[in-house]
Amino acid sequence: MKKPPEHYPDWTRLVVAAWNEGMKNMNPSIVAVAAERIKSQLLINFNGEEEKPPIIRPSSGLTCPTQSYFIREGAERTPMPDTIQAAFAMGHFAHELAYAALKSGLPKGFEADVEIRVDTGFPDDCNQKGTADVVFHRTAEAEEGWLNPDEPDYILGDLKTMVGFAWRDHKKKSFHEQGIDAWGHLAQLAVYVNSPTLQEKYPGIEKNGALLIGVNKESPQMGLAPRRISPVVLADASKRVAKALETTSWPGPWLMDNFPEVETAFYCGTAGRKGYCPYSKACKSARATRAANV
Repeated sequence: MKKPPEHYPDWTRLVVAAWNEGMKNMNPSIVAVAAERIKSQLLINFNGEEEKPPIIRPSSGLTCPTQSYFIREGAERTPMPDTIQAAFAMGHFAHELAYAALKSGLPKGFEADVEIRVDTGFPDDCNQKGTADVVFHRTAEAEEGWLNPDEPDYILGDLKTMVGFAWRDHKKKSFHEQGIDAWGHLAQLAVYVNSPTLQEKYPGIEKNGALLIGVNKESPQMGLAPRRISPVVLADASKRVAKALETTSWPGPWLMDNFPEVETAFYCGTAGRKGYCPYSKACKSARATRAANV
């Protein structure tokens, strides 16, 4: 980008500007790295290996304590649909495209550190390491005018690939209050932003909030949809993570009990709705057993 905008943008607008610029002027060496990473992910998606026993990870078992309970119990899982790997592959492609554009388009003095290994703070039977997507930061060489001086020097970002309707819905959402977060996006951001290893590298980053960046995997040309998540919302998400990790007895159909049925039916894959939870059958059976004993 040749000159700063007339008005100082915040991090969300700078990310959008970087993506637009990167798409116009992709750095060939950055594209080459992205191509290799896409190839690697494609081979992983379709290598035919059996799934290892699941453990609680930053990206699963945190939205609904019922799910983390079933993971710990070793409950029978509903097989993942065969075609879902195709969706994962498209998601990886859109993810790497976004990485390449952002790294190619950021102004001088602004950088994007991608895939940072962090602590989760989880118990021994969980995944104790995770990978944060990206941290945007400005250096001492950052050109004036690109970012409001009051904005923090660095901020955590998480790229989430979404189908078109979810991407459009994401653009309209408000994250000033804790929402349903059925996909676990806010929970994952909360885990990473509170990682001691991330805070050591970027002191005070937990005070800066975070960016939840929607990537439209059906129509990548629509661009990115970054949303600023406040530290207050991330603190609320941290409490829910703690609840999920501490669950030792069946908490009931938590998501169904706490949010509207029409929404949870979609997220849980029940009542003929689209969606996939590997424990939907186990949850249904547990609900039926307890109903019969009432």
